[in-house]
Order: sequence, then C-alpha cells, then structure tokens
Amino acid sequence: MVNGKVIRGGGFLVIVGSYIWLDQTFTNNVVNKAKTVYGGLIGGGLGSMYNACSSDSDTLKKLTSVSLVEKPHSDLKYSFYSIDNPKEYLDGSNANVIEKGPYALRKYSVAHEVAQTPSSLTSASSPDPNGNLEYSTANVYLVLDRDVASTSNMERNADLSLTFSDTKMILPTAKRALASHLSMNDSIVNLSPDYLSFLGVVNDEVNMILSLKCTSEQITNIGSGKSQCTDNELGDFTASNCACCMMDDDFELAKSRNTGTPPPFTNCNSYFDDEGPIMSMLSLLASHDGGVAIKSAGEKKYDRSGNNFSSTIYGQTQIHTALIQSHSVNDLMFGFPSAYLGRVAFLSQIEYAKRSLSSAFGKTELAKRMLTGQVDEDLPFKLGNAARYTSQVGSVCFSACEDGGGCSGYAPGRHETTNVDKIKLGGINCKPYTTTFDTIAKCKAVDAALQINPNADGFEMCHCADGSDDWTNKGCCLASGMHNHNDLSGQGCLFEVAGIVDPNYAGLDMSIAGAIDLGTALQTWIDKEVSEPSAEFLCPAAGLEIDEHAKFGHYDSFAGSDEHITYYHTGNDRIRQD
Repeated sequence: MVNGKVIRGGGFLVIVGSYIWLDQTFTNNVVNKAKTVYGGLIGGGLGSMYNACSSDSDTLKKLTSVSLVEKPHSDLKYSFYSIDNPKEYLDGSNANVIEKGPYALRKYSVAHEVAQTPSSLTSASSPDPNGNLEYSTANVYLVLDRDVASTSNMERNADLSLTFSDTKMILPTAKRALASHLSMNDSIVNLSPDYLSFLGVVNDEVNMILSLKCTSEQITNIGSGKSQCTDNELGDFTASNCACCMMDDDFELAKSRNTGTPPPFTNCNSYFDDEGPIMSMLSLLASHDGGVAIKSAGEKKYDRSGNNFSSTIYGQTQIHTALIQSHSVNDLMFGFPSAYLGRVAFLSQIEYAKRSLSSAFGKTELAKRMLTGQVDEDLPFKLGNAARYTSQVGSVCFSACEDGGGCSGYAPGRHETTNVDKIKLGGINCKPYTTTFDTIAKCKAVDAALQINPNADGFEMCHCADGSDDWTNKGCCLASGMHNHNDLSGQGCLFEVAGIVDPNYAGLDMSIAGAIDLGTALQTWIDKEVSEPSAEFLCPAAGLEIDEHAKFGHYDSFAGSDEHITYYHTGNDRIRQD
C-alpha cells in the first residue's frame, strides 16, 4: 500500500511561482463519484455496479476508454507570478509581484500498459486476481491560444492493449480560451527552481564557484594551515593535503607582516573578480538562460578590492545571475534548455564522478560518460544525456544563429511540424544554444592551430561528448578541447529543464489542414517517456460493511512509487489518500 498521501481532485495547487485551477478532472468524474456512491451501497463488493472486477464492468470501460470525444478532458488554467524588480529584490527590498494569466490548456489522458492484478489492500481469504487496475498514463495538451481542431486514432482492444489505427476521428474544435492580451511567449521573471536545487547540492554559490577549481577537501582545507595547492593539484581529489586558497583577511595580514610581499597562496577573493574568468563565464551563461542583470559597469566589484566593475572578459558590461531568470510561458510549461546548468553542473561534479568510478578514465572519456548520463547514479545532481539533448536543441535552433551574433528568437511551434523530437521542443527560446553555436568557431580555431603545429601550446583537439564531429558544422556538447589555454570541457552542453506541466508532443496532423494529431502525440509519449505505473484498488471483497470497502479507489502504488512522489528534488510527500 502507498505510504503517504495522494493529491486528487480539483482546486488550487501552488507550483513554484504559479498556480493552477483544474476545471474538471477524470478522477473526479469517475472514481471519486463512484467511490462516494459505493460507500453507501448495501450489499457492495462484487455485486456492486461500481467495481471493476469483471472485464465488462462500466467502471473499467470508463477508466480505460480511449475515445477522446466521449471521455472527460481537463481544462487547465495557469497563472504565474512575475517579479517586477529582481535586482532590488536580491538587494533586500520586497518583491513587486505581478500576476500574469490565466494561460489555458486542454489536457487529454489515456491509460496504457493496462492490466488487472491482485491487490494487497484486500483481506479476502481468496483475493480476486483482478483486485487492482494497473496502468500508466500518457498525456497530451492543446494550447488554447486559438481555435484548435484535433484528431485521434486510438482503439482499446479486448485484452486492454492499445491500437493506433489508420482511421482518424475528428474531435470537436476546442475554442480559444486565452485572453487577447496574453501570449505563450509572455515573459515571466522568477526564481529558478532547478538552479536552487543545484545550489542545494553544492551548499551555496561560494562553494559552487570554488568547486569549479578545487575539490571539496581542498575547500575544507582553507584556513587549516596547509600549503597552497599547485596548479596541477587543484581539482585533483588525490591531492587532499593542500588548500584551495587563502581567505582575504588572512592573505592581507600575511602580506602586511611580510612588508607587502604576498604570501605563497591564491587569494580566495580572486575567484570572485567580476572581470576574471570564472565570474565572466557564469555571467555569460546566466545571460544565455535569461538570467537578470544584477550589476552594471561603474558599480563596486564583488571581490572586495574596492575597484569598480567595467566589463567581463567577454565584453559584458552587466553581471547576470542564474538565480532569477526570465522565461516564456511556453518554456516554463513544457521545458527548456539551460546553458548554465549544462556546463556548471558538469564542471562542479567532476570530483564526484572520479570518486565513483572503480577504474581511472582519461579526461575525455570521463566527460563523455558524465555528459551522456552514464554516471548519473553517482551524481547528486543528475545531468541526463546532455549530449543528445544538445543535439536535439540544435535541430530546431541552429537556423536561429548568426556568426558573431549568437542565437535569438524561438524554435518553430509544435503545430508547424510532424517531427516528434522537434515537436517536444516547439517554441523554445533559442538563446541558450548560443554557447553550443560558439563551439564551431572555437574548435575551428583549435583545428587550424593544430594543423600548423600539432604540438601547439595551449591547444587540444575538440571532442564531442556524443562521439560525433558536429563541432565542424552546428556545434556540440564538448567533452574536451582547449583553446588558447582555455579548457573547453562542458562548453556547448545544455541541460534539459523539465516544465511544470509535462512534455508535449501535440504536433501537426498532415491529413487535415490545421489540425493537431493527438493520437500520434499520445503514441509518442508511450514510446518515449518512462512509464510510471499506478495500481488502484477497484475490486474489494463481497459482503456487507467490510472495512476494505472504504479503501475502494485507494492506491497500492502511484505514479511509479509505493512510498512517495517528489517534486524538484525536495523529497516532500505528495500523496494523500483520505
């Protein structure tokens, strides 16, 4: 039995800077109403018309129906909270919050991998073999920013399996429900939950910045009296008896005691120089991700030098943060790429990967394994297959890039293509792909230098993490490479940020002008998304006033878990049954 709570039915659900109102849910219309009536029946159990014990029961037919014309859909309306004064908010002022929305979706769901199995919730001496209804759920969404025609071609077989036929059913046109002043490209400025999750892994931004150069032990050794790590020792987890750097106060004290001669240490504050390589890289990546500007030229630097900030090494005259980002409603709902997490989460976790592997791998092979998701089980922040995802983003965003100008604009919309991989990325902001596009020029410069001198100092050949040579034409997620002494490992890599809704495969139906192909969308979900089976108790024992009748509709497992569901890595219980 599920240990925890399942949230069911309609109402308000707070979701990190947004809320959602469910006008109608499938569970409310079928299971909950059946459960209410069932509890008051005399002679319930197997004799009740509301159980799903037999293959011809009405409840089973309703729960497993794939007729999108007849079965209830869910009309969803999302409203988002946008911070109007992000810089002032981060400086300590109260946030000026603006509500935007509601943004309307229509959700269709079907059960797949359906089976009837015994339940652990019954106390019957001979449990019915059909006690639980097991199923996974596939979802598809219509964006109601216009009148939308759609089709479906699903059929349920007698053995509860699904068939996708050549005959298509045309659904009633879904009417526009989005106000004329709203658009799916509207910008929402708010805290980034995935960046906050990442910070939870590295403790805070100070540790995160230091981890880009040093191991956790080398950071711990700061102020311990141990000697400064050499350049070769920095980041080497076997070099555990040296310090990453010296705190600024200690550094200045040692310097004054030595008549102005600096001690043989790196001042930790040098890593926080706004115009240095680390802060410049972080600001650039944050800007690609829509990170807001928090400092302009002329303001004091973060390194406590007292000097004014002028520009980063990339020519930026503003410092951007990944903590608060601006994203379109489309991206927030259905997912988007992150250049910041694609590189920084990789670089900061190399130590974890090295410690987890029983065999020592070279730098390039280790990076390939990390960036293709092969060591995710050993990483506190999972990277997924960043190499493959980066290539997929390139398939929709490369055309939005210009030499010397980066990438801008949006990918083609979902309703403009039948390619299922491109449909999933429909309408995303392409700016994060700028970091991938930049690998073309850098790797070509590396190649040219090595053509002249194969042993050129400060240059190493580029290697794509997916094993391709895409750096030559559209760019790629780099496992290794060096350009003029600058390490390119992890450059161009994009992290897949999940949307607060779901992936959406609702694409163009070529057979009917302007229609959305819901059948293909649901079939794609089934083929591509990981199944999260639920098991619901729908066949209790026969008899009068039996305790287990109150458990009708409860779950043995829910969404792939028999314990709890988590959201944004918090581990909080998300299941309520009573």
